[in-house]
Amino acid sequence: GEGFSRLAAPYRADLRRAERFGQAMAGMMAPRPGLLDTVSADTMVCRCEEVSRAQIDEALADGAGHVNQLKAWTRCGMGPCQGRMCGETASSLVAANAGGHEQAGLWTARVPIRPVAMESMLGEYTYDDIPTPPPAPA
Repeated sequence: GEGFSRLAAPYRADLRRAERFGQAMAGMMAPRPGLLDTVSADTMVCRCEEVSRAQIDEALADGAGHVNQLKAWTRCGMGPCQGRMCGETASSLVAANAGGHEQAGLWTARVPIRPVAMESMLGEYTYDDIPTPPPAPA
């Protein structure tokens, strides 16, 4: 009852502050209206897998209605950054075509193609040390 409310009050205040900060950050990071219109057909949306806006538009025209279909059909989001650079743009393109972000869905994480021993992952590495597979054949 009352004792719990008194003890929880500072934590709830911290939570409200954190929520306000999170909402402000989300507002600052949200793509502005009309931003997708500035992405031309030859723009590389996914730099890791070299997927252009034209390729994404083609996949959408062919029926990709979910971000995971787009990922499977184009490899967009499957490179070393795992969609951290292209994810929002790709998701927004699918959402604009599918009727909203709910319909476009979220990318699902995939397990590695083959198991990797911990010993091979430990050590000093740079981005150049990461092997990048060639894009899927067209």
